[in-house]
Amino acid sequence: MKTQTYHSGSVEAAIRQARAELGEEAMLMDSRKLPPEERHLGAYEVRFALTGREAPASTGIDELSRGLDEIRRLLQTLTQGYRPPAGAAGPPPPLAEWYQDLIGAEVEPEIAAELVAGLVPLVERGAAPPELEREMTAQIGALLEVAGDLGRVVALVGPPGAGKTSTLAKMAVQYGLGRGLSTCLVTTDNYRVAAAGQLQTFASILGVEVSAVQETRQLEQILAGFRRGGPDLVLIDTPGHGFQELDQHGGELAPFLRSRQDIDVHLVLSASTKPRDLGRMVDRYLDFGPRKLLFTKLDETLSLGPLLNEAVRTRLPISFLSAGQRIPEDLRPATREELADLILNRRKMAVGR
Repeated sequence: MKTQTYHSGSVEAAIRQARAELGEEAMLMDSRKLPPEERHLGAYEVRFALTGREAPASTGIDELSRGLDEIRRLLQTLTQGYRPPAGAAGPPPPLAEWYQDLIGAEVEPEIAAELVAGLVPLVERGAAPPELEREMTAQIGALLEVAGDLGRVVALVGPPGAGKTSTLAKMAVQYGLGRGLSTCLVTTDNYRVAAAGQLQTFASILGVEVSAVQETRQLEQILAGFRRGGPDLVLIDTPGHGFQELDQHGGELAPFLRSRQDIDVHLVLSASTKPRDLGRMVDRYLDFGPRKLLFTKLDETLSLGPLLNEAVRTRLPISFLSAGQRIPEDLRPATREELADLILNRRKMAVGR
C-alpha cells in the first residue's frame, strides 16, 4: 500500500485536493496539526493511502502548482533572503499568518504565495501590521482589473440562480431611469415559464418597454432597429443553463453574443458557489464571449478568494458587485479597494475579535 501526504490550510481542503489528484478511492489515514515552526507548509499534515495502484507520476508544473512540491517551492521563494533572529525557526510569523489567512479565504496557493512574497521587504525592515495590511490591499488591487461601466447594449449570461434578472432590474433603475435614459428590457429566456413574466413585472413597475424573443434572428432584428434610433439603454436577459444543458440550449446564442463587439456581455456568477464549480462554470460560459465578470450574493459567503482566482485566471475585469435583493441599492460598481477588503474579510473579522 502506498501513501501520499498533503499539507493544507484545512483537512477538508486536503481531502478535496487528494480526491482530485488521486481519485475517489484515496483513503484518509490520519491528520495532524502542524507546530508553529512548520506552519509555512500548511496548518495540517494529512496522509492518504493509495490502494491497488501506484502514486501518480509527475505531470509538469501546471498540475504540480496545486500540489505539495509547488507550495513548498513558492514558500521557499517568498521567504528567501529573510534572516530570522537568532534562535528562531521557520519563516517570519507575519508571512505565515498572511499566507494562511489567504488560503483560509480560498485564494489559490500560488496566488497567495505571490501576494505574500511582496510583504518580505516590509517584514525585513520591521513594518507594523497596518502597513503590511495596506501593502497587501494594494497588491490584491494590482492583480485585479475593474470595469464598472455599461455599454449601450448589455447582455447578462450565467448559470441559473445567479441573479441575472434581478441584476438587470437594478441596472435599469440605476443606469437607465436614474440617468434619464430611455430603457428597454429584452428576454431571450424561453425555457423558464416564469422568466418572461418576472421581467414583465419588473418592466411594469419601472415603466419601461420589454420585448421577448424566441430566436437569435429576432434579437438581431430588434437590435438593428435600435441602432436606427431606439432606446438609450438595452438590457438583455438570457436563460441560465447548468453544465449538462449548455451544449443543448446554448448553441445558437453563444456564438451570436461572442461575435457581437457592440454587446457588453457580463458573466453573472454567485460568489457563494464552490470554488471548483465556479471555475468550471466560468469555463463553460466563456463560449458566450463575456467581457466582464459580475458577482452576486456576496452576503452569502465569507470566503471571497475565488473572485480573485477567477479574475486572475481569466484576465477579465470585474464590473459590478451585488450583495442583496434590494432594487437598486444592492448593486455597485466594483473597485479594487472594496474587492481587496472583501477578500481579506476573514482576516479583518479575526482582528476585530
